[in-house]
Amino acid sequence: PSQITCITSPRSLGIRPPSVRVDIAGVGLARVRPGVRWRYLDRWSELATWANQEPPVDGDYVSVPSGQALLLDVDTPKLLIITVEGELVWDDTRDLHMQATYIWIKGGTFEIGTEDHPFMHRALVTLYGGKYDAVRLPVVGAKCLAVSNTQFTIREYGDGAIEEGDIGTLDIHGAPRLKVWTRISKTVYPGDRVIIVQDDVDFKPGEELMIAATKTSHKHVDGNGMMGAPPVDFQNERIFVESLASDMRTITLRDPLEFKHISTNFTRPDGEYIDLSAEVALLSRNVKIQGDETSEEYS
Repeated sequence: PSQITCITSPRSLGIRPPSVRVDIAGVGLARVRPGVRWRYLDRWSELATWANQEPPVDGDYVSVPSGQALLLDVDTPKLLIITVEGELVWDDTRDLHMQATYIWIKGGTFEIGTEDHPFMHRALVTLYGGKYDAVRLPVVGAKCLAVSNTQFTIREYGDGAIEEGDIGTLDIHGAPRLKVWTRISKTVYPGDRVIIVQDDVDFKPGEELMIAATKTSHKHVDGNGMMGAPPVDFQNERIFVESLASDMRTITLRDPLEFKHISTNFTRPDGEYIDLSAEVALLSRNVKIQGDETSEEYS
């Protein structure tokens, strides 16, 4: 058979590692297809998951206690605090958005995909709070995604400090990409909308890239050189993909470039080859952790 239906007993052994073992009486163990997992998970969207069947609303404090595994399967309201001492797992069947001022993984596990099973949908975490008005929690601070052990380190013991309680785990694995960092293979000029890179890439229409500067503005070179120079003067450019050719290296951009970016190299006297071509980086990710709209204002 290609599937089986199981009736489980009540959960009585707390959180257990996800696994599947099928033992057929008189036959032995069945082969389980790689990627098949099973574990008890309480859905965020189910009323029965919450005390008094009252799901959280804006400004609430959510606690995932030790012994509970919670499946995030809907967008959250704008919460004040989320503490995780059990497990909080993101459902990889849909795009999801978590909003909070503090997310504290306190000896528990916060999972957006794993190395063996990366998260393939869109995951967005937005942290709220101003630099000067947010309350700073002991040890972890404000407007934070923090990971700690359950009871913190006993600091008075110095280098020989004892870690009290379980160690927190933050597990984030987004969609694998062919390359997230490469270089151009041909010099490009202001007005160009096509760049050719040195490696095969899988950049998608609408994704954001960065092409690095290969020329420093004259404003940077005076007296102390680049010390203290405002970064806005650099000729780095943030660009967007319109399409990728079948050769997987020729990229058409949505808008023309503003600056020249060179492709060149240098060989040292000892024979070492140095590639000085402009770097191209993929900025878009399917898993993103960001601040709110005040983040740039107070950074």
